[in-house]
Amino acid sequence: MSDWTKTTLGEIANFQNGFAFKPEDWGQEGLPIIRIQNLTGTSEALNKTNRVVPEQYHVDCGDLLFSWSASLGVFIWDRGEALLNQHIFKVTPSNRVERDFLFFLLKSQIVKLLQKTHGSTMRHVTKRDFERTVISLPPLPEQRRIVDILNHADSICRLRRQAEQKASEIIPALFIEMFGDPVENPRGWELRPLGEVLTRIDGGWSPKCGNRPAKEEEWGVLKLSAVTYGNYRPSENKILPDTLSPRAEIKVHVGDVLFTRKNTRELVGAVAYVEEAPGNLMLADTIFRLVPNETIKMTPRYLWAVLGSSPMRPTIQALATGAANSMPNISKARLKTIPIPLPPVEMQRLFAERVEAIRATQAQQTRMAETAEATLQALMARYFDAPPELAAA
Repeated sequence: MSDWTKTTLGEIANFQNGFAFKPEDWGQEGLPIIRIQNLTGTSEALNKTNRVVPEQYHVDCGDLLFSWSASLGVFIWDRGEALLNQHIFKVTPSNRVERDFLFFLLKSQIVKLLQKTHGSTMRHVTKRDFERTVISLPPLPEQRRIVDILNHADSICRLRRQAEQKASEIIPALFIEMFGDPVENPRGWELRPLGEVLTRIDGGWSPKCGNRPAKEEEWGVLKLSAVTYGNYRPSENKILPDTLSPRAEIKVHVGDVLFTRKNTRELVGAVAYVEEAPGNLMLADTIFRLVPNETIKMTPRYLWAVLGSSPMRPTIQALATGAANSMPNISKARLKTIPIPLPPVEMQRLFAERVEAIRATQAQQTRMAETAEATLQALMARYFDAPPELAAA
C-alpha cells in the first residue's frame, strides 16, 4: 500500500447538485425527474417534465448519484435518460479514480458523513464538508483489484436481499389466496365497519423527548418511522426525559396492531404487527393501537393483514384529510367506517399459523442478509480506512 496517497473527495470527482424543479414543472410527459425516493425505493413512480435544463443536470445509465439530504446513500442509475432533482449529487470521477471504486469508497464514507450532517428536521451534508473529506487513494490497478473483491461481496448481498424481498412478498399473496380481494370481496364474506370489530382505538402521546433512542431499561416514545414501512421497528424511538412520568397504559406489547394516523399522503395509514416488544416503548400521538373485539372473532394478525393489503390502500388513503400545507390525518371516526370482510375465525387462525412459519423463514433470510452485509462492510473498512503507513504520516 506504499503507493496509496492522501487526497480529498473534491480532488478526485466533481459533485453536481441537481436542479430545483418546482411542482408546476411536473407532468406526465417528457424526461423523468430523479428524486431521492426514486433512489431509496420508497417510491417507484417518476415525475416527468418538458422543461429544458442545462446539460449538467442530465443523467444516463451508469451515472453515479449520491443523495445528500434526509437520506444519505450512493447509487448507480440504471433507468435510462433522466433529469436530476435537487438534494442529489451527480458524481463524475476524474481520471484518477475508477467509477466502481468511487462507488464503494462513497458507500464506506456514509457513517463518517452522517457525523457532519446539519439540520434538525432535514439532515443534510454540505458540499463543502463533502468535498473536504480526506480519503486514501490507491493506484488504478489496485483500485480494479479491490473492486473485483467488493463486487463479489456486494453481489452476495444483493442475492440475500432479493431472497429476503421474495420472502416478504409471500404473505400478501397468501392473504389474497385465502380471503380474496378485501375491497371487491369475491368470497362474499360478511362485511362490518371497522368500528364494530374493534374494542377500542388507543391514541398515543408525543411529549418533547431526547435525541437518542431509549435503552432497554429506559422509557421511550415511538417515532412515526417505527411503523411507516409496514414492519414494527422498535429502534425508531426517542428517550422520555426523566422529568416526565411514563404512561404504562400506552406501552407497546407483543400482538399489538399499530396504525399511523398522520403522515404524508403516500405513507399515511401504514400498519404494523408487533412481533417483539423490547424495552419500555410508548405510542406516539401520530400512531393508533387498534384492539380487535374477540367476541366478534377478529384476530390481530388478520386485522393487520387486511388493513395492510394493497387493495385496501386507496380506501385508507381516501380517509385522510388536512390542509395543503399540513400532513394528512385520519381521524378515529373516519377510520371506524371502513368496511372489513369477516371470514371464519378458523381461517383467520390458520392464516396466522402460516404467517408465523413464513416469518421464521424471513428471519432466517434477514440474518443471512445481515451477515453478508457485515462481510461487505468489513471489507470496505479494510480497504478504505487509512493504511497504517499513511495514518502515521
